[in-house]
Amino acid sequence: ASTPMYSPSGRARSLSLKQLENRNILNQLPSSTSYPVIAPWMFTAQLLEVALSLNINSSPQLIINFKTATAQLKVIDLSLLLTDDEKLAFFLNLYHTLLVHALYEIGPPNSQQKTRQFYSSTSYQVGDEVFSLMEIENCILRANSAKPSGLFVSAPRFSAHDRRSRYSV
Repeated sequence: ASTPMYSPSGRARSLSLKQLENRNILNQLPSSTSYPVIAPWMFTAQLLEVALSLNINSSPQLIINFKTATAQLKVIDLSLLLTDDEKLAFFLNLYHTLLVHALYEIGPPNSQQKTRQFYSSTSYQVGDEVFSLMEIENCILRANSAKPSGLFVSAPRFSAHDRRSRYSV
């Protein structure tokens, strides 16, 4: 069985249930079909700025605007990230935006097991891909190298055939 996902090209892309298994994708609001008019790394910088401004007293409109903006990640064209510096900026901003969003929406995990689950399942759809916090940290920012010890002993690695590996920095 598969689940259709929005694709920046406008075509439905089917991801297998295995690819979506145990994912908590936070940017589920419908996105507009228009592409953000700024560079992807600048877009995530602006998202992070808004995410960091969220607090318990945030207006409902600010929260709605933030969630609507995160839905725009689904129309980002990752092929526009041309340099390693652009990829690094994009994915660092994305990671921290997703982390703040998850802490705001879900709250902090309260055990080591829940922490592992939090980092491995909390995800955003970006373009045609889905990235979890753990995948961004270990597969993108750490150039596909699993953390050798500690909390995430079984950190993921992208396979040689995983299209997302081309974004590793």
